Amino acid sequence: MVRSQSTSVRDRRQPGPSAYVNRIRMEYAAMHFGSSDTPVADIAADCGIENPSHFYKLFREHYGNTPRQYRVLHRVTPVQP
Repeated sequence: MVRSQSTSVRDRRQPGPSAYVNRIRMEYAAMHFGSSDTPVADIAADCGIENPSHFYKLFREHYGNTPRQYRVLHRVTPVQP
């Protein structure tokens, strides 16, 4: 298969649409891990990822920690009046 030069250059410079969607999903998940005790499986499903193994893999690639590690490190404590 022969590709045009512009296609091969574009492929190397920009992530594809799935990478963009996965980044948004991981940001959504991280926000919830830092502010709630919702189970990981529920947050993964809310992100549209039904396979927990795939979710863990994506999250670890994006943040360098498992969801549980991320939750411990980034826990937001509510302000007491």
